[in-house]
Amino acid sequence: MLALLDEHGVTLGKLEEMPMPPEFRTGGDVSVEVSFTINKGIRRCMAKYAFNFLALTCKPEFVLSNDFDAIRAFIRYGQEAPYPLVAETLRPILQDDGQHRRQTPGHLLTVNWTASQEDLVGQVSLFNTVTYCVSLSRGLRRIWRPIAAGLHFDLRSRTIQPLTPISTGLLLR
Repeated sequence: MLALLDEHGVTLGKLEEMPMPPEFRTGGDVSVEVSFTINKGIRRCMAKYAFNFLALTCKPEFVLSNDFDAIRAFIRYGQEAPYPLVAETLRPILQDDGQHRRQTPGHLLTVNWTASQEDLVGQVSLFNTVTYCVSLSRGLRRIWRPIAAGLHFDLRSRTIQPLTPISTGLLLR
């Protein structure tokens, strides 16, 4: 396996022993710093998740129209559009989640209309951390139809549950 990776230019360094923080032994809080890279490849992957979920929700015939050419070209060939196709945010997807308090560490996936009811967007959040907002179609030229769907991938129980959309107009204030 290492020889095969080496042929493709992937080299792995040796693991070094890390001293265990004293807080591990005492049960105290341990601060952890995590860094990750978000690049075009990650954005294309998130766009594909959202687009495939739209195809599942609305059937393949729906997403085969020209209205989805921009996102399809981005997913397949990395072609950019004149507007951002995927944007990252730390804003949570779930209504009752806060920026630092989440109801689940599972994966979330949604498709819905924007407030203008002209643009379709998807949201993907792996481990319910960073949310990737995907512009699936702008100025959809078809007869409007309701589209609001979401899934929660529960990592603990290894199950998938549908998310229920809630109209903020119906919430009591």
